[in-house]
Amino acid sequence: MRRHIILACAAVCTLVSLQPAFSAPQEGLNNWAAQVQKEIASNKHYPARAIKNGIEGKVMVRVTVMKTGQIKSVQMVSASGNHLLDSEAMRLAATLTGLPSLPEGLQEHTFELPISFILQGDKETKNNI
Repeated sequence: MRRHIILACAAVCTLVSLQPAFSAPQEGLNNWAAQVQKEIASNKHYPARAIKNGIEGKVMVRVTVMKTGQIKSVQMVSASGNHLLDSEAMRLAATLTGLPSLPEGLQEHTFELPISFILQGDKETKNNI
């Protein structure tokens, strides 16, 4: 049976600004988030052992980015229950190096990144976790 592999990444953004009086226009933040999602998509990887063993799961990671686009911190909010998936999600978040600078008015930005590891077979489709 052939397996289809889906690694879904979507950023759910919550603003955290050091200067609350200044806020980035929503359009600027949306453009920034689209660029971040593109960077995530180009770096995602489903661990081979997890594929071989049919392991699926969802990891929630909180990422804080500095004004320059550099990662300040990465924290696991909720684990998948499997160390292969958890490690890959943390690696993905920690190695985001091509992030653009934050929109004008933001000193720092924190967002939660749900990373789902899903295997789909030809006969049975499993829902996104």
